[in-house]
Amino acid sequence: MLGHHELVKLLAEKGNSMMTNATNLTNGMGYSPLHLACAWNQLEVVRNLIINGADIQLKTLHGEKPIDIAKRYQFEQIVEYLEWIGKENRKKFEKKTN
Repeated sequence: MLGHHELVKLLAEKGNSMMTNATNLTNGMGYSPLHLACAWNQLEVVRNLIINGADIQLKTLHGEKPIDIAKRYQFEQIVEYLEWIGKENRKKFEKKTN
C-alpha cells in the first residue's frame, strides 16, 4: 500500500461492487486495510478507504480502532482526519434521529 494510493482507491471502489465490502475485511488479528493504512501513515489511502465504506469504529482483537493506531504512532494528520470524520458521522446520526 505504501505509495500506491491510486491502486488502493481502485480496489476499494471495485470491492464495493462485491457482495462483501472488501474495505472491512480483516486479517487474523482483526486488522482491516484502514488499520494498516493508519499504521503506515498513508493519509490518502485512509481517505479513499473511508470514502468507499471503511468502518472507522472497527476494532482489532486487542480492541484498537484505526484512530488508536494513528495516535500510538503520533500521525497527527490521520488522527485529525479521523476525528473530523467521527464528528461528521455524529452530526448525520443526530439529524436522522431528530
